[in-house]
Amino acid sequence: MISRERVMEIYAEAYEAETGMPLTLDQIDNNEFEDFRFEYDSRSGRSIITIYEFTDNDTFPGPDTVTVVKHDNDTRWRLV
Repeated sequence: MISRERVMEIYAEAYEAETGMPLTLDQIDNNEFEDFRFEYDSRSGRSIITIYEFTDNDTFPGPDTVTVVKHDNDTRWRLV
């Protein structure tokens, strides 16, 4: 099983790769990170993490749901 902290680290990595701006775990904690779902799709070779209740606030605006994906042959996670 994947931990909540690891999911937050993965999101921060994907966010920085996408935007070029670093994101700390403290900033993510301030965004009411409530729950997540991890799935692996063997047909496409994708690992998919859906993060729920990643809501807007003053520190870091974000949507209610965020999805990060990593293909088997990729070295990085990316936002979708």
